[in-house]
Amino acid sequence: MIFTVMGIILLIGTVFSGYLYSRKFLALNNYSRALSLFETSGDIDKTVKKLMKAVGMNKQDEYYRALSELGLISLSQIAASKEIPADKAAMLFRDNLSVTIAYAREAARLNPADPVNWMQLGRVYESVVAFKVEKADEAALSSYAEASKVSPLDPSPFIASARVAMQTNKAGEARKYLQSALGIKPDFADALFMLSQVEVQAGNLKEAILRMEQASAVSPNNFGIFFQLGLLQYQNNNFNAARSAFERTVGLNGDYANARYFLGLIYDKQGLKEKAIEQFVYIAKTNPANEEVKKILSNLKNGRSALAEIAPPAPEDREEPPVSEKEQTGLKSKKK
Repeated sequence: MIFTVMGIILLIGTVFSGYLYSRKFLALNNYSRALSLFETSGDIDKTVKKLMKAVGMNKQDEYYRALSELGLISLSQIAASKEIPADKAAMLFRDNLSVTIAYAREAARLNPADPVNWMQLGRVYESVVAFKVEKADEAALSSYAEASKVSPLDPSPFIASARVAMQTNKAGEARKYLQSALGIKPDFADALFMLSQVEVQAGNLKEAILRMEQASAVSPNNFGIFFQLGLLQYQNNNFNAARSAFERTVGLNGDYANARYFLGLIYDKQGLKEKAIEQFVYIAKTNPANEEVKKILSNLKNGRSALAEIAPPAPEDREEPPVSEKEQTGLKSKKK
C-alpha cells in the first residue's frame, strides 16, 4: 500500500514537472518568435501579443525587459509623430509610459539581483526627463543607484546618472558621477568624453580639450572622439591641433562630411586653397542639396575666403552641424 501511494505521488510529480517544463518551453518559443517577428516586421502590437503569451506561461525578467524596450520605442514614435493630434498624443504617451514603467518594474521585481533590470528601469525614466515628467530624473537616478549597488565594479550606472544630471543642467553632479566612473575605470573613454562635454557646458574649454585628448588616447580608432577634439581645438583657435584631429577623423572615416567641412575651413585659413577645394568638392558630391557648401566652393574657386557672405552664426557656434550626414547619397552613412 505504501509503495502504491509513493508511486502515485511520484507519478503526479513527474506529470507536474512535465507540465511546468512544457509551459517554460512554450514561453521561450513565443519569446523567440516575438523577437524574430519584430526583427522582420517591426510590428510592435503583434510583438507585444507574442511576448504577453510568453509571460502568461512563464514570468521571466527577460520577457518583461523586452516589453519595456518595445514601450520605449512606442514612446519615441508617439513623441515624433506629427499626424496624431496633440491632445491624443499626450494621452497615448501618458498611457504608454505607465505601462512601460510597469513592465520594467516587474523585471526588477522578478530578478533584483540582475543590474540589467535596474538599468532598464532607469532608461525608461531617463527617456522622459527631457519631457519634464515629474520626478522622472529622481526615479532614474534611484534605479541607476540600485544597479550600482548590485554591480559596484561597473561604471555604467554612473555614466547613466551623469546623463540624467546633464539633462537637468546639474553640471556639478554630472562631474561627480563621471569621476566615480573613472575611479572604477580610469581609462573609460565614455566617461572622459562626457566629462569633456560637462566642461564645455561649464565654459571650461581648456579642461574640455584635456579630457577629450585623454579620451582619444584610450580610444584611438573612435572617429567621433577625434571629431569632437578637432571641434574643441577649432573653437580654441588652435588650428594646427584642430587640423591634426580632423585629418585623423577623415582617415578613420572618409565619409564624415562635417570633419571634411571643418578641415576645408582650416586649409583655407592656412592658405591651402586647393586642399580646401578638394574637401568641399567631396562634400558637394555627397550633399548635392546643401546651398552653403555650394557657396563656399564658389568663394574658394573665386579666390575669396571660404565663409565670405555666409550668414552668422559661425559654423563652430551652431546648434546643428553645418552638413547633415543623412544627406549623403551613394555612400554608407556613418554616425558619430
